Amino acid sequence: MTTIAVDTNGVIAADSRATRNHEIASWQARKIEVVRHASGGCIYALSGEDAMTKPAIKWHQDGAEPAKVPKGDPDTSWTLLVIEKDGLIFIYGDKSPYPLEVRAPYTMGSGRDFAMGAMLAGASAKEAVEIACSRDVWSGLPIQVVVIAEALGLAPVRVAAE
Repeated sequence: MTTIAVDTNGVIAADSRATRNHEIASWQARKIEVVRHASGGCIYALSGEDAMTKPAIKWHQDGAEPAKVPKGDPDTSWTLLVIEKDGLIFIYGDKSPYPLEVRAPYTMGSGRDFAMGAMLAGASAKEAVEIACSRDVWSGLPIQVVVIAEALGLAPVRVAAE
């Protein structure tokens, strides 16, 4: 599985553990993809069946028609997180291919509860995923970190002091 976390400071982080059946694979998985194009770009993150990353991203880029949702192994599933250039965050899945808007802080994957608890206690997305990796057997180091505004070519949001 995986641990992916989006914090309220505009950062997304993910573990890199790859598994094959019930064993840790000999490779690492890249679970966050930044895709830029002429009309902007998106940040994608996938939990679940790693082989579905490219087909799920292409499906989203082609219009995310529910009838055309890519299917993988019938015994597994996947969830695709999409951060759009305007900052909106949506999730789609092979079992429910309709967009669901979510807000930060947000976590997904097998380590999501550990990561959410850590963020609610003040951890960053990176720290939250590190904590999840220390407890969730399906999540592992190293951590991939993406600053959303930088990845999408946006100016970082400044918050005025109270």
